[in-house]
Amino acid sequence: MKAQRITLNDIAALAGVTKMTVSRYLRTPDKVKPETAERIASVIAEIGYEPDPDNPAMIGVVVPRIGVLIPSFHNQIFADLLAGIESVTAAHGYQTLVVNYDYDRQREEEQIAAVLAFNVKGLLLTESAHTLRADKYLNAAKIPVAEVMGLTDNPGRINVGFDNFKAGFDMTNMLLASGKRQIRLFLARCPTCATSSATPATARRWKMPG
Repeated sequence: MKAQRITLNDIAALAGVTKMTVSRYLRTPDKVKPETAERIASVIAEIGYEPDPDNPAMIGVVVPRIGVLIPSFHNQIFADLLAGIESVTAAHGYQTLVVNYDYDRQREEEQIAAVLAFNVKGLLLTESAHTLRADKYLNAAKIPVAEVMGLTDNPGRINVGFDNFKAGFDMTNMLLASGKRQIRLFLARCPTCATSSATPATARRWKMPG
């Protein structure tokens, strides 16, 4: 037997608000009081509600989305990153639009353009170096753009990450201080990754083969 679809009345009852308030939140969340919006978002996330596109009452309802670009679906690091992202977006009534670009800068440029076409409310990128055209897309979008994984100084971008160069430098320094001299470096094949350039740079700083 087909499960009964969750309605706006159900959400309103659980959130302690009116159906009209729920409808307003789905259409224009910025016009709902923050504490009320948070309560509705929590209910929606908890019960897994999705608007029915065939329902005339839902015409014009737009569930806000955050675009996320990752270079690989096969790397566990990005699986963990996505899990963390979605735990926050779901709690605030957002959906995530996730795309992959296979460590290809040209492909990333195309995917950025495609995701922006969905009118996302923000974009989260896992790299900071992009093609000139991709940067133009990002700057013209007028939405929050976050770059994660590595530290950058790109103007106008939100940045959350760590210093790959300093991490490599500190680890190498620790090994040298312990008396090690024959140090070997193993890197994944990823020409666009920050670690691919940061760690050899650390080796050159110490005048080591890298």
